[in-house]
Amino acid sequence: MLRIDSILQNGVVGSLAFFFLVLGAIFYVVSIDKKTYYPSFPSNLGVTNEQSSFRRWISSLRFLVQGRALLINAYVPRKTYVVPTPKNYYVFISSEKNIKEYASSPIFSLHAAYDDLFAYKYNKLWWDEGEDVNNTQSFYFKILRVGLTTKLPVIYPIMTETMSKVLSSHLSGIRANKNGWRSIQHYPLIAYTTTSVIGPIFFGQKLWSEPEFQDAARNYPAQYFALGEMIQHVPTWTVPLLKTVVTRRGKYRRILIKYLLPLVNEYMNGLEDLSKTDDGHSFANIVQYAVAAGQGKSYWTPKRVVLFVDSLWRSAIHSVPLTLTHAVNSLCENPEYIQPLRDEIENQPITDHNILENLPLLNSFLKETLRTRPLDSVSTRRKALQSYTFSDGGPHVPVGNVVCVPSYNIMNDHEHYPNPSVFNGFRFAPTANSKASEDVKEPKTLSKVTDISPTFPFWGNGTQACPGRFFASFQMKGFLAHLLTTYDFKLANENRQRTWHWRTFILPVSGARLLIREREGTTG
Repeated sequence: MLRIDSILQNGVVGSLAFFFLVLGAIFYVVSIDKKTYYPSFPSNLGVTNEQSSFRRWISSLRFLVQGRALLINAYVPRKTYVVPTPKNYYVFISSEKNIKEYASSPIFSLHAAYDDLFAYKYNKLWWDEGEDVNNTQSFYFKILRVGLTTKLPVIYPIMTETMSKVLSSHLSGIRANKNGWRSIQHYPLIAYTTTSVIGPIFFGQKLWSEPEFQDAARNYPAQYFALGEMIQHVPTWTVPLLKTVVTRRGKYRRILIKYLLPLVNEYMNGLEDLSKTDDGHSFANIVQYAVAAGQGKSYWTPKRVVLFVDSLWRSAIHSVPLTLTHAVNSLCENPEYIQPLRDEIENQPITDHNILENLPLLNSFLKETLRTRPLDSVSTRRKALQSYTFSDGGPHVPVGNVVCVPSYNIMNDHEHYPNPSVFNGFRFAPTANSKASEDVKEPKTLSKVTDISPTFPFWGNGTQACPGRFFASFQMKGFLAHLLTTYDFKLANENRQRTWHWRTFILPVSGARLLIREREGTTG
């Protein structure tokens, strides 16, 4: 999620960025009295682990590189506990009643929680002083849940054709050994392929074919996440210079604005047919659909539509390839699942998106990957905009702290999932196809990746769950189905480290390599 490794390994830029991080750490220790702005410690907790100011500061720095481990070690089933971070306390809540209470309360803000991570004021294409967060959130649900999800039947054939062409073309440029194996870094390959697939869906084929725009669209999100992280650790007065260095004077930002703002204005002025794509298909790309959905609403100015599309784009092009890389690693580490998955896919030709959506073994394998190796170990982050005490007399959360669900811990709790440390790829499949009856406590019917429940909070909670999960899971299933039926693959080095941790995230190492070759009888 936070792809800072590519920035920090980038020569001069990396050195200067590292300098700012060190400068920020020194300033943090020497010049600031943390008590003047660090939120108060929560109370009425199930587990009390308050620390002195010094120990809290040490723990908050450890959180950056060991956040996932700290979270896992602090977990007590069905109890509330806290973990200090550099900016505030994370209050972890497992009670279903309390989760529903805070997730739907206006006192707890998703927007503010992610502002802590990504520094919106300094990092967005523009800073929108008049942003209506509730308006934006409802627009997300409208575009993703109502709009994009209903277009999957039209999108599916376009996605599969593009995926096949991009993978085949990319791999053909790599020399094969005498056995036909090609060695490639699989995270960059997956990221390039999935981005190529959704680029035209977001922006239309005409704009996506512009090399300058495509280059900026591919590279800007990684820069955004890296800068957002660095800003958290430096004094405010250094941010303008840091931003100039890391973003190369806003190069990608300027290019995106150069192309997107005129495009949105054209759509708003009726110069394009909003019911058609560039090639005549009756499907609106995301930019077109957002403009159409906002027509007649004065709030949705051209700049706000661009900001909205940019935020969707950043989310879309990093979460799917990162999760897919975890899934491919899981397949390589557990190769006994490859043939059953291939058989399932090949025994019922995927002629439309509904068949792909309802493959029980593929759904189960991907869901087990999310359970054991989730991109983020927490979900349902919300920041307290004012102090709050839960209605059942539960935890008191002072203003400025973040409340969230320890999703990794819940999904690896033996009370919910027997043998939770064992990877069972068909754990969620109907009993006839697996030993699911032993390893999961839920009805033995089709269990989809996108299902939400108190024991599988990966996507969030209830009506506040991630509205983009249907499109994301659809992409992942499509990629895995194509990979499994078209290629043989294995890890180039089984002993090489394949993941690294930052905050609560588990991320694939970009340098890990895959050996891949076309299967006999396929054309790629």
